[in-house]
Amino acid sequence: MKKTIHRRQFLHGAAGATVALPFLPSIAHKAFANERAATIPKHFFAIATYHGGVVGSDMYPPESLLKNTMEYAGRTVRYGDLTTTSNNGKALVSEILSAPSNMLTPALLQKINVLRGLDIPWYIGHNAGGLLGNLTDNGGHAISVDTTSFAMPTIDQILANSKVFYPDDSQITRRSMQICARSDMGRRLSWNYSMPANKTGPIVPMSYHTANLSLFNSLLDPAQASYGLSPYLIDKVLHQYKRLRNNPRISAGDMQRLDQHMERLYSIEKTLKVTVPCNHPTPQDSNEYRELQADFFYNPFSQTTWCDLMIDVIVQAFSCGVCRIGSWGLDTYFNTTPVDNWHTEIAHAGDTFYPMTHNANQAHFEKVFLKLANKMNEVTMADGSTLLDNALILWTHEAGQRTHYTTGIPIITSGGLGGSINTGKFVDYRDMNANLTVDGVFEFDYESAGLTHLDTERPGLLYNQLMATILQTMGLQPTDYETGVDVNTSSPVPGYGFYQCRPQHADLYTAAKASMGETLPVITG
Repeated sequence: MKKTIHRRQFLHGAAGATVALPFLPSIAHKAFANERAATIPKHFFAIATYHGGVVGSDMYPPESLLKNTMEYAGRTVRYGDLTTTSNNGKALVSEILSAPSNMLTPALLQKINVLRGLDIPWYIGHNAGGLLGNLTDNGGHAISVDTTSFAMPTIDQILANSKVFYPDDSQITRRSMQICARSDMGRRLSWNYSMPANKTGPIVPMSYHTANLSLFNSLLDPAQASYGLSPYLIDKVLHQYKRLRNNPRISAGDMQRLDQHMERLYSIEKTLKVTVPCNHPTPQDSNEYRELQADFFYNPFSQTTWCDLMIDVIVQAFSCGVCRIGSWGLDTYFNTTPVDNWHTEIAHAGDTFYPMTHNANQAHFEKVFLKLANKMNEVTMADGSTLLDNALILWTHEAGQRTHYTTGIPIITSGGLGGSINTGKFVDYRDMNANLTVDGVFEFDYESAGLTHLDTERPGLLYNQLMATILQTMGLQPTDYETGVDVNTSSPVPGYGFYQCRPQHADLYTAAKASMGETLPVITG
């Protein structure tokens, strides 16, 4: 079969560089593993599906797996071991959590968790930052107060700027990476201070990459990413900065803008001094699919290839040790029907277009979450464990069964963080004796949305507790991150993020609120 050489690959070869080769994680990783045999570092990667809207019976495994129970926070927590069934060469944990059996293998299944009953119990509306702890990224959909004054970094950025997580950052080119497909994406998954080094300035969305080559360069070829900017030129600018900063005429606002600019230059200067510790062949350009094909957003083949190229760079960067944190806002839906606005045409269309929501979520599991997990599981560390064994991949959703509503947000994870997390579990944290489908503000009015087959909504534990669990299993202590308050009383609360709840449901979350600073039961301890 004739193999096509892409134009960019040919040009690289003509210029004397090696023609782009496929990424080989086992080879690329050896140098990094051998150098760091004493301590196997942890990694974190968050994936988010916008809108949500998947019926519980389609998302979750059968409840017959929940053979064990424990009492916790006023609930009877149910849990059991994950298993699969087979159907025409596919392995199924559930309708959504399904893939070819050579991908969803029994060995990989033992490194996955499915968590049900983690809630943001107020009307956060459409958001992205809330999925990693910045609950103010909600378009102003607060119940009783303006929550924008409670903005805080997302947990990936808490980790990225933590000396506990990055005790030695001398070989780190980027503290975190952010990915999405749409250059006009209005919502962002990752947020931080505008001046993260000293935790000052407004909370702003982090920049992100839409192409694998720009991501690759930023992580593995910093000089290329900086367009040839040299440390000498940066030193000249730093000298001018020090003189200008002492000028008594400079205003406070200009001082902040100047400091923000210089913090970015300091970061670039540090990155340019890093010697990337592994081979890094230049990959094929994913823009050949995303930008050069007009039908990209309704061409599943092109989207799959684009995702594969992104995943290769993620694993290569993790393997080389130049970055250990990332996030990916999934705005590719793997559908063949052109859709101008997924929000109005699909997410709010009820039963009519539910099959498209179903198929998109299944594709996110198979083509992104599971592929990333498998590739990380192929990388062997110095102690014989895999990269996945020392990582946590988090797949979360913007909403639960119905878009806008954030009770029962589906959480799928893979990786055990070096034994910090118990895996292979299906855990249901809901209180099965309580019911949220009651009259009142923001009631769950299924029929008006055309949704007629949803599971009964029941109160679970708080999403804040998931955020705290991730931070603690990464090595942080509550004193490193607990700054949240009860929005209505301004009193401190444990866990990560502020606390807010629908007034008519507050009593159902009293015990959950008290425990949200603890690590989640069953998967820890």
